[in-house]
Order: sequence, then C-alpha cells, then structure tokens
Amino acid sequence: MKTSELMLDDKEMNGGERLYPQHFNEAWPDHRERYQLALQYIKRGYRVLDAACGVGYGSCYLATNSGCDSVVGIDVNEHAISWAKEYFSNDKVQYYLMDLTSNVTSELSGRHFDVITSFETIEHLSDESAFLSNVSCMLREGGLFLVSAPNEDVVPYLANPFQPTGKNPHHQRHYKPQEFQKLLRDNGLYILEKFTQAPDTVIRGEHGWTNILVCTNVAVPEAPPLSIMDEALETLSIARMYSLWPQLGGPLAESSSFSAYHIRLKEVTSDYVTLSMAFNQLKSGDGHGALATLDGIDCEKCPDVSFFRGLAYQSLGDLPRAVNMYSKALIVKDRLNSHLIQWADQQLIGIFKGIIRV
Repeated sequence: MKTSELMLDDKEMNGGERLYPQHFNEAWPDHRERYQLALQYIKRGYRVLDAACGVGYGSCYLATNSGCDSVVGIDVNEHAISWAKEYFSNDKVQYYLMDLTSNVTSELSGRHFDVITSFETIEHLSDESAFLSNVSCMLREGGLFLVSAPNEDVVPYLANPFQPTGKNPHHQRHYKPQEFQKLLRDNGLYILEKFTQAPDTVIRGEHGWTNILVCTNVAVPEAPPLSIMDEALETLSIARMYSLWPQLGGPLAESSSFSAYHIRLKEVTSDYVTLSMAFNQLKSGDGHGALATLDGIDCEKCPDVSFFRGLAYQSLGDLPRAVNMYSKALIVKDRLNSHLIQWADQQLIGIFKGIIRV
C-alpha cells in the first residue's frame, strides 16, 4: 500500500488528518523525525506514554528501538486504536481508547511515566489546559514531556498556505513560539529544550514550521539560548525551507539579515551546480569549455573553483597555471572539503614528479 493511499477522511472514522500506514517508514518524514528525537530521551527501564498515538507507528517505534520497560499508546479514535493493535503490536506496547481532555480512565489511574510524548495533538484540542493537566498528573516527578505544535509565525492558522481554503479544518489554533511556551509554563511545565522542524531535519530553535518542546514538571532554569553553531544551523535549515516554500511567512523570513543569508544560500547552490557542469565537461575532455563555465564563479565566495580550474588547466597541458590554481586552493584549505584538499595535493605531487622525470 502506498503512503499516498493511506489518508482516510471518512467522518465515521473521525479521519481527517490521520495517516494509516502499515510500517513506520510509510509515515510522513516529519512525523517520523519527532519520534526519532524522542528516542534520545528514553533510557533503559523507562515507562513511556504516547498521548494521542494515532495508529501506533510511533509507539511501536519507541518500544522497538529503546531499552524502555513499556509503552502505553492512547487515542480517542477507536478505528486508530484497532489499526494500532493490528499493525503495530509489540510485547512492550499496550493501546487504550481514551480521551485525555476528560478524566483519566481506570487503566491509567495512579500510573506515572518517565517520558510522555504528544505530537500533532494539542492544536486539535478545544481544551488544551485539561489535556496538559492530565499529562502533568501522569508524569513522574522530574519526568520529561515532549510536545509539538504548528508555528503560527510560519504556518498561520487562518492563512495556511498548504490548505486550499487557507485553514486546516481539524485544527483549533496554531501557536507563536512565545505563546506555546507560555501555555506550558502556565500549566506547571518547565521548558528544558526547544527544537524546530525544517526540511528533512529537527534542529534546535523555533523558526521552523513545527516547534517541539522538551519539558519537565519540576522547576529548572529556563532553556539556554542557542549556541553560535546551533544558530548557524537553524539559519541554514530555515533558509532552505523558504527556498522550497517561499509562500511561508514569519519574522525571520522578513528580516534583512536573513534575506542576505537566504540570497547567499541561493548563490552557493548555484555555484555548486556550475561546478558540477564544469566537472562533467572535464570528464568529456572539454577543458576549454570547463574553463569558460568556471569563469562565472567568484573564487572568493566559492574557493573550490580554484581546484577545478587547476584540473582544467592540467587537462590542457598548461602545468604552470594548474600549479598556480592548486596552490590557491590549498592556501584556503580550511574552507575546502577534505577530499578536494587531498586531491589537490595528489595532483601537485604528480605534476612535480612528471617535471622532475623530464
């Protein structure tokens, strides 16, 4: 069964956005990435609750890939729970039909969990405080709660660029980063770490389309600011997000500094496409054509071009210019891929050995 065929919208199943895969890898990548993040926080012997587990692929994934003692998956949708039991059963997993915005049923009464996950949930609820209150009651003291929600700054609730009508009919709201954090703090949860989602990745930050917070129920210092490396990674990842989906909004996209970064990312991408074209010309024996192609790249912005010019001159038998280009590449080797550095060294050695033999 193909992933594209797994979306069910029947009202009798409360379908909506539910995906019905038969294997974890059939779930959407961003859904899988959240559970892969959660795996980092589950230690041997832990008891895990997957609140609003849907059809169970995440619950089963956590049970299978961690040393946890047990996983409980709960969801309000009867068909989803039936699907979970059929396709995502595991000796360590139990599934229950349950609404966590109302009273906790007897099956979970008095039970406490070391880690609770709740992804793609809170934006669907009319009473998020009741839900968070129940979560807090079931989280052991000092336990961890991982929760995600759409970022209102990037994907506005009333102007969702991915929805034909501009609004997801299954959502109640989206949250600006500070609103999301305040909601959790107001319900007795303290934020340890902040993550966000961009194309094919989960990174530290809060400017992606979905934000993920790691919380606990005991007072701790506020999550520290991002490191310089984390800031750079977030900026690059979000720049790629906007290059793929320019219709997305947000203050970061509109800032002048980010715009410059975004433009630079496009330049770099264009440069490496040009390098690839020149390399293909070299492989076909067209050294002059490769040099003409490489003339469009600024070596200050893309130092790799010096190496490829060296290859082109060498292919044409112009060894002095080839040596000059390889030397330029090695001067800025802290900015070059290690494989290119090694290759440039080998080419220079080969040229000099040839000259000595002559």
